[in-house]
Amino acid sequence: GTLILCSSSTCPIKQLDPYAFFGFHTCDTILLSGLQLSLYSNSFSYMTSIRLVNLSHSDISHIHSNAFQNCEHIGEIDLSSSLISTIDIHAFDQLENVSVLNLKGNLIRSFEKSIFQPLIFTIKQINLDNNPIQCDCTIEWYLEQRSDRFKLPDVCTGPVGYECLSPTELQKSQLSCYQNGNQTKKRNLCERREKDIFGKESSAYLYELNCNLFSLIIFIFANKILFLL
Repeated sequence: GTLILCSSSTCPIKQLDPYAFFGFHTCDTILLSGLQLSLYSNSFSYMTSIRLVNLSHSDISHIHSNAFQNCEHIGEIDLSSSLISTIDIHAFDQLENVSVLNLKGNLIRSFEKSIFQPLIFTIKQINLDNNPIQCDCTIEWYLEQRSDRFKLPDVCTGPVGYECLSPTELQKSQLSCYQNGNQTKKRNLCERREKDIFGKESSAYLYELNCNLFSLIIFIFANKILFLL
């Protein structure tokens, strides 16, 4: 059955103790929208039939290690729009059957392999759209195995000089950890990109201008010949 505890932005629940849902072994869906708390270890332990956990539109901020421990049957977790900024390394351990993890619209800055490693081989979609993802060396693993299963924002939010780049188009060689020479030198890829675009546009403009001038000269010259005749 479905357990609906909160479905509004004014949820009165301020704390989830470990094993809070012990005994709800027949529940397959839980709706807890509007929470204002962090998810601690064993928050949903022993909900052995749970398939869908919806915690969207909450104020969660922090997902601690083993928050979903002993919930190996969960198939979908919705944590969208929940102000999440911190996820511990073992937060998603033991989630062997999760196919969809929705983290859209949070405050997550890093797409670290160590956090999402337990899900990589079974997940069908991890949605990180509308998060301030940094295009630093923590996403190197993503660049090595680009997949439609991982939905990242359209553009990076940093580091400085990377804000115009798309994570889906970024190359490993552009990451700061692949810099040659002086490692402390900052790379402004956006500035370089703007120069390239401006240079191409300028060249195209000059070419078009020259073509127009050439056509005008031919036209004037032809009219002069006709006038003399």
